[in-house]
Amino acid sequence: MLKKVIMFGNYPESEDEEIKGPSIVAYNLFKEMSKYYDVEFYSLKRGRKNCNSTEKKVHFLSSFELFRRLLYNKYDLLHVTNAIGRTYFIIKLARFFKRFKMLYTANGSAKTEAEHGMCPRPFISVLAEKGMVLSSNHVVCVSELLKNREIEHYGIDEKKVSVIGSGIDIEEMQKESLNKKKEGDTKKSMKRILTVGTAIVKNIDGLIEEFLKINRDDVELYIIGGENENIREIKSKFAKNNNMSRVKFTGAISHKEVLQYYKNGDIYVQASFWDAYPIAVLEALAFGLPVIVTDRVGTCSIIENGTNGLVVKHDEKGAIRKAIEKLLDSEELRRKLGTNGYELAKRQSWGKVGKEYKKIYDELI
Repeated sequence: MLKKVIMFGNYPESEDEEIKGPSIVAYNLFKEMSKYYDVEFYSLKRGRKNCNSTEKKVHFLSSFELFRRLLYNKYDLLHVTNAIGRTYFIIKLARFFKRFKMLYTANGSAKTEAEHGMCPRPFISVLAEKGMVLSSNHVVCVSELLKNREIEHYGIDEKKVSVIGSGIDIEEMQKESLNKKKEGDTKKSMKRILTVGTAIVKNIDGLIEEFLKINRDDVELYIIGGENENIREIKSKFAKNNNMSRVKFTGAISHKEVLQYYKNGDIYVQASFWDAYPIAVLEALAFGLPVIVTDRVGTCSIIENGTNGLVVKHDEKGAIRKAIEKLLDSEELRRKLGTNGYELAKRQSWGKVGKEYKKIYDELI
């Protein structure tokens, strides 16, 4: 008989909802772990009335119904797939009455986000994160960077922490990139540098500042992501710079549209001063783009500097600009990093991620 597993997190609420953010992890882990176990997924309604799913084992519940099912249903493991805020207290109450094993996947650091004003309810978010990290039987962090941060913040026993990065749908990436033209086949004169995300920690202002120092008029920088207070402040800061015409802001766009930017891009940069494990870096690699990341980006641990990407120090002045110029000046290097990066991306499938999680599941149950 298959072991029974309950997964909890953010799940896309309808077939029409685009899968993004925390839902990417939840959706793909549920799909992969269902190959090995009898898995049901619980997700809160989040205030919506129309919460339908074609998956018969996906349930959108009220807080009370979540508590009731955790208390009375039979299962061997609860796997919480992302940060949960106030829902932690529901789980804590259920565990007071019923002892069950729990696995927690940490995709980010609430404490770090709170320090940068990114948490709407910082006290509750940090308290919930601390509770989940310390009370779970095992914790999976998406990167070594995040693992070290969680140990530093909460003093968690290193022996009960594993590192498993997120994956990508490599088949979707390959399908979308089939029509990507080789650099020598295109007549476009402008080189396009891309970055995805507009949160403060993405260091967009630092990236723009470095980009504007590049003395070339054949290159553009695309900031992909929705407008927020951070972006409005950045636009105001650089408003009087004549070269800002080479900086393009896409605003909020769909994931399909993001893939089109990868397809037509030349270089991808993640200049963050904190980023647990941005899937955008993997997606850029899957499209054969040479990538530049800082040493505060979680994916830097899988990138071999100079072989399948470039890794720069986040606090070294001019490092990002020099890396961009290095790639702009060498088509050979762009091709080398792009080709090797693509091979790296192919090894980061959700199937591989699922097999790594299976080892932990088997140890726990």
